[in-house]
Amino acid sequence: DIVADISGTSWSAAGMLIYPNPSNAAFYIQMTTSVSPTGIHLYDLLGNEMDIQTEILDAHKVKVIPNSQLQGSYQLRLQTADGRVISRAVCMGSH
Repeated sequence: DIVADISGTSWSAAGMLIYPNPSNAAFYIQMTTSVSPTGIHLYDLLGNEMDIQTEILDAHKVKVIPNSQLQGSYQLRLQTADGRVISRAVCMGSH
């Protein structure tokens, strides 16, 4: 389940926080436990993968930077070294 906080700036579920959400540019993934991401992907609603850059800031935090100006809703998928795939909705642009 995805739960929106009352400020509308982040969504948190299963130990994963994405902020700011919605975002106009870069956003962050904060995990409550240490993860080793083997892949971070961003997809539009048609399943097309968006071009992004990622920067691992520490064992719990990753910065995601879209390579183009994005508008709308997207699906973020984070794959971990232990085989888990965590998916969350991300809103980009002025919402």
